[in-house]
Amino acid sequence: MKIFEACADSLLGHGVDVMFGLMGDANMLYVANYRERGGQFVAVVHESSAVAMADSWSRSTGRVGVATVTHGPGLSNTMTSLMEAVRSRSQVLLLTGDTPAEPTHFQRMDISSFAQAAGAGYDKVHRRETLGRDLNRAFQRVVAERRPVVLNIPVDLMLEDAGYQSPVSPAIHSSPSVPAIDDLDAALGLVASAKRPIVLAGYGAVLSRADEALRALAESLAASVATSVLAKDMFRGHPSNLGICGSLSHSVAAAAIAESDLIIAFGASLNVYTTFHGELLADKHVVQVDIDPGRFGWYLPASEYIAGDAAVVAAPIAPARPSPIAPKPPMVVKRRASGTSMRGQTAFVKRPISLTIVRSDGSTSSSLRQAVRTSTVSTAVWSLYSASGR
Repeated sequence: MKIFEACADSLLGHGVDVMFGLMGDANMLYVANYRERGGQFVAVVHESSAVAMADSWSRSTGRVGVATVTHGPGLSNTMTSLMEAVRSRSQVLLLTGDTPAEPTHFQRMDISSFAQAAGAGYDKVHRRETLGRDLNRAFQRVVAERRPVVLNIPVDLMLEDAGYQSPVSPAIHSSPSVPAIDDLDAALGLVASAKRPIVLAGYGAVLSRADEALRALAESLAASVATSVLAKDMFRGHPSNLGICGSLSHSVAAAAIAESDLIIAFGASLNVYTTFHGELLADKHVVQVDIDPGRFGWYLPASEYIAGDAAVVAAPIAPARPSPIAPKPPMVVKRRASGTSMRGQTAFVKRPISLTIVRSDGSTSSSLRQAVRTSTVSTAVWSLYSASGR
């Protein structure tokens, strides 16, 4: 058995039943053998599409998506989609290979530096006898590091005898641990004292499949729910769903978010789009939950941080309130200049605007100043309930 045959055999052994790519000198031998053995190869017309397809396939299935391209410009063409996969923490393995060991080869490039520039992991098959081990490690790194890995299989190895290879070792997913209660004290204090909490889900919560856990948490806290753009529709059908949080929020959601006093963010980076450049988080506490502590405070500081899986962390937070809070009085939104409550109407206003939140008990708040910034917006004047959404 040759190295290219052992490569195809190992990929199938890892359960790779579909692979995306564009064939060239670096990969055509194992791609052809992979197809002969029953693997499905989805050919693309541009290398960037191969990584984008593997990324989308991985997000849809929860499995590692595999893409393969040739060396030189074949690899450099993947930069944009590879960076997107990195920033989305997608499970993608990108296979490529060094050019022949000839310093004058026109397509030579430093694959390690390329992967580093994209933010992806990098690994290499150094010797023919380590192919199986190196593929095992690459799959394990994709799963463990939650980011794409570029694996370099030099073209000079392809026709060598494979010899003995390490057996396939399936990648092992980590078992999320439950944070110690002592580590949650400060965060639980904020949750227990909040009057209008909002549970915010980001893409990390999608990866964690935390929708049911977060719905249960919101119910126990009588909290509204919202998502980032990448977690859109996670709470579809929930009675307290505010939709997207941030620059794409509708005016009613923006009002409710502005009136909240605590945001519990699960797997959300809290970037400028989700926080409306930080304005939606002003004057409120924020608890940020993420499995990767390196993402804490990347865009904006939070009041408290909890390192852990979204689905796992939600459970110990839920009992922070002894009992669900009674719904707050409903709110209506009106233009300050009008002096009347335009309940049931729609106002078309030009920016900048100044909105006042008027609760049914007569108290007001102007914390939503300029929350609607589009040049012409339709401000629906609805009857809102606060955190409970009832």
